[in-house]
Order: sequence, then C-alpha cells, then structure tokens
Amino acid sequence: MRPSERLTVIAALLLSALTIAVRPEGGALRLAVFLGIAAATALLAKMPRGGKLGFMRDWLPVVAVLTVFMLLEPLIEAVVPWRLDAALATFDARYLSWLVEAWRGALGRPATFTDVTYLAYVSYYFLPITVAAVARWRGPEAFERTAFALLLGFYLTFLGYILLPASGPRLPAEAEARLLGGGTVSDAARGFLHAAESTTLDAFPSGHMTIAVIAGAFGSCLLGRRAAAAVWAWAAAIVFATVYISVHYAVDLLAGLLLAGTVLATCPRPVRSSTGCRHRNSDRMSAMKTVGWMLLAGSVFLASAPTVRAAPDGSRDFVVCIRQTRPKQTTTTNQIRQINESFGTSFDDWGDVGNLSLGAQLFWRVSPYWKLGFQLDCSQGAINGSAHLASSGGSMRQSNRALASNTVRP
Repeated sequence: MRPSERLTVIAALLLSALTIAVRPEGGALRLAVFLGIAAATALLAKMPRGGKLGFMRDWLPVVAVLTVFMLLEPLIEAVVPWRLDAALATFDARYLSWLVEAWRGALGRPATFTDVTYLAYVSYYFLPITVAAVARWRGPEAFERTAFALLLGFYLTFLGYILLPASGPRLPAEAEARLLGGGTVSDAARGFLHAAESTTLDAFPSGHMTIAVIAGAFGSCLLGRRAAAAVWAWAAAIVFATVYISVHYAVDLLAGLLLAGTVLATCPRPVRSSTGCRHRNSDRMSAMKTVGWMLLAGSVFLASAPTVRAAPDGSRDFVVCIRQTRPKQTTTTNQIRQINESFGTSFDDWGDVGNLSLGAQLFWRVSPYWKLGFQLDCSQGAINGSAHLASSGGSMRQSNRALASNTVRP
C-alpha cells in the first residue's frame, strides 16, 4: 500500500470513528461512505499498476476527497457548536482592513473581471488534478509524492474545518448579484456553487490557499519555467478569487499559507531535470517564500489601487527584504545539462537551485500612483556536485561547481 493510500485509509477510519462518537444527522450514511472509501482504497491497493484497475487506483483519491468534503457539514455541526467567524472578522477589521477593502474593490469590480475571477474560483479542483496528471506522466515516484502532499493538504484543511468551523464572509444569496456584480458567467458560477457546496463551514484555514500553493510548488518542480509560471498564475488567480468574491477572510489565507508551508516542509518533492524527476531534500520552503513575496507584492499593488486613498506626495518608503531568486545563467545551465545528458548524471543546474538575495529600496512618492527612487540588490548562490562514472580505464570522478554573484543598482 502506498503512503498516500495509507493516508486516505487512516483519514476515512478516523472520520468513521468520529461519526460513531458524535452521531451527526445522516450518520449511518456517512459511516457507510467513510468505511466504503477505506475499503475501496485498501482493495485497489492490491491491484497492479496499469490497466483500468490501475487507473482507478490512481484516481480514487479524487472521488474520496470530493465525497468527504460534501459530507462534512453535519459532522462539523455535531462536533463544535460555536463558530469562529466573529473572531476572524474582528482580526480582518483590526489588522487587514486596508487590504480587504482594496482586494474586494480591485479595479473597480468590472463585470468581465468579476466573471473571470469566478471562473478561477470554480477551477479550484482542476488545478491539483492537472498537477497530479503531469506527475503521473512523469513516473510512479513523482505521482506518489505529489498525491501524498496534495492529500495531506486536503485532509489537514478538513481537520481545520472540524475543529475551527467558520462559514466565511459570505453574502445572502439574494444580495450576491447586487453587491458582487459580474455578468452571466458570475450568475452561473454562483448558482453552481450554491448547488454543489453542501459544506459551507469551510473558511478556516483556506483550502484554496493551501492546495493552490502545494499544487504550484509541485507543478514548478515537474514542469518547465513557462509552464510552471502558468501554474503559479492559475494558483494566484484562485487565491485572489477567495477574498474578491467574499468567501474567505484574509486571515484564512494566512492560515492556509502556513499550512501549505508545513506540508511542503515535510513532504519530499520531485524535481524536473534533463534526466527526469529526482528527489530533492533542500530548499523545500522556497515555494512558500515565493508565494509570500507574491502576496506582499499583490498587497502593495492593491493598496495603490484607485479604490484606496493614496499616500500624500513626498512621502518616503524604505524597504529591506530577503528573498529567494533563481538566476538565469543560461550558458552554465546548458553546459550542466549537456554533461547530464552525456554522462547520465543528475547535477543541479541554476533552474533547480535558489539564490539568496538581499535587497533594499528607498522611494519618494511623486504622484498618487508613481514612485521614484533607488534599489540595491545583492545576491549570491552556488551549486556543487560530484559523481563517480564507470569507464574503460576505471572509475572516474566528475565534479560540477558554479557560483553566481551579482550586485544590481537600478
């Protein structure tokens, strides 16, 4: 039995035990379904790879996750009688009100933009399925690592829903069209969500944030740069939609990001290289750091939008940051890849190894939406590796070392 299958069996059995303990409405049906998921997973785990049964074995977790989510609401209500919404709303209002206001009013909420945002939101489940399909194409090891991390993210968010139930800042159905706007696509998406989301106590932590970040991190390991950028853009669109259409508090996203970072820190990820997917233990938190900086950049953008009062002219901003970058180093990377292809080695190239960067910025605001100033960016990183190769003259040691260092003063 694969680790991901054991994880699903354990989750289903724990939900079964919880159902027996708290006796929610429709408890008999839920108990039967949870036990059925555990039994089906254990049975298919004995099936060989390939063929129809192998396909069912690989994709049964999709059915399991969707089914469990749809059956959670009565179980949550039976376990915890109180709701966390008041505390979450208070946190947002006290610490993140400027961000939430700008977020929900981004670009003046034009109808077309709102329609696209709703499409991004309803595409939530397709993102992890797409990444898992790419991993399955890459090989069994890549697929198992990806499936385990995604399932762990789903089950941990479900645990959060049970222990810390909150419905989010949802609007009454009759007021959504008037207050959220959008066109025909938005109306259709809202109708679909009302019909499909039988569990609404699913705000904290944000599963959209957790799964989007995990899927983005694994997608970037499995795909090339452009495809990985597309996956991250998809993930960012899903995360943006959560607050924009008023289904999540901003603090939900912070909790989801923390949960995603925990999963990424504990789960090994496959890495795309010229010789296929391999395991990498280092830099597991780089994806979370990247998303954190993306959120910070997005917050700054939203804060400067016309819906928020701009800072007065002449104000100054000074920022110091540490970030993870990936230098291009095209020539060196190509040379390393040629070595890998020629000798069958698996040396890291600059597409695999991050570069620690220290930056400082000093800007003066010269207009409500423009700044002028200076930026200093210093970075340094290195890649090292060695491998023993068999040759007609005996064992040969091939080594690889490259250093990148730069200072930029735009």
